[in-house]
Amino acid sequence: MKVDSIGVRPLGSDYAIAVVLETLDSHTTPSGQVMPKGQIRGTWVLARNGGDWKIAHCHNVRVDAEAAKHDPVNSRPK
Repeated sequence: MKVDSIGVRPLGSDYAIAVVLETLDSHTTPSGQVMPKGQIRGTWVLARNGGDWKIAHCHNVRVDAEAAKHDPVNSRPK
């Protein structure tokens, strides 16, 4: 697993949302399913607990490489 990018957006002083794009090498799941190399996009809800940030909730989704080529967010002017 390799982290490709992380974007963090604060939601106040004690909460934030992080969007994490990671590349996973091909692997075999515990059930025996062979998964090809690909990317996943994780959305994390972060909460500050004392002085530490903790992941309060996380959701991962596999990135469809063909669909990602046509993502309008990537074609916006910078």
